[in-house]
Amino acid sequence: MEEADALITLGLERMIQSDTGLLLEKFDSRWEHVEPIGENRVEPGHLFEYSWLFSEYLRFNSGSQRHITIKQASDRLFDLGLAYGVSKGFVRDAIHDDGTQKENSILIWPQTKLCRVLLQR
Repeated sequence: MEEADALITLGLERMIQSDTGLLLEKFDSRWEHVEPIGENRVEPGHLFEYSWLFSEYLRFNSGSQRHITIKQASDRLFDLGLAYGVSKGFVRDAIHDDGTQKENSILIWPQTKLCRVLLQR
């Protein structure tokens, strides 16, 4: 569980922007985002995947002292994914960290990530 705790901490403290709640894709060696705010890549499929991962972490570690924080992050990732990442019923490949569309293409794997988290919820 120690390794899972470390990965949850990394996600919460470095990978997710504290102001927007979005999970970024590219980082430097210090886990700092590499692009200016508004130009960072966000993959909505990963928002759904991390929402699911955080929920699964809580399922296996229900006594976590950070339960509320992790639950809130999971819910926010899910909500942001739906709000900014889904268009015409399909999960987009990428948005910017300001929520604007980056790519209009659609791959199959993000659809499966949304299905998985919807089944969990």
